[in-house]
Amino acid sequence: MNDIIAQLIERADAHREADEYIAGTYGDLREWEGGCAIGCAIHDLVHMGVLPATTDTGDHAAIAEVTGIPEQLLQLEDAIFENLPDEERPAWPGCFLRAAHGRDLSMAWPKFALWLLSDPSSPMYGPAQDNRARNAIAGVADLYREWVDTGTRPPKSKWAAARAAA
Repeated sequence: MNDIIAQLIERADAHREADEYIAGTYGDLREWEGGCAIGCAIHDLVHMGVLPATTDTGDHAAIAEVTGIPEQLLQLEDAIFENLPDEERPAWPGCFLRAAHGRDLSMAWPKFALWLLSDPSSPMYGPAQDNRARNAIAGVADLYREWVDTGTRPPKSKWAAARAAA
């Protein structure tokens, strides 16, 4: 998987140099003119023979499966790409891939989600106005805390209970 990420880093740099990163579109594999970070990665993985040509250019899960980068982080990469200033956007996919290369990212999402939901320095911390919403957020944060503390994702039944409490 790291070999795939290494190749994607090279191709991300090539997309940047060719000015092929475009916000707001995943791109079209049949008539390639560029796309977002995810679309360009799908384009590259298809051309590398790693994914079939029928892969949707917005398929975050397909990238996750062949790179080992958790899908949640790929969704986050996509959201950041779309919201960066135009002049910063082209460098982002390469930066993201370099940060992921050679690392165990299995706990990155649970740690990030826990921080978002429970740390006062997070931009998401504390926006809930009523007790029910605050309790629901705390319940989800507790599940992420359990995941971080044990290294094991809590069972679906616990997530369903947290959803029902929301």
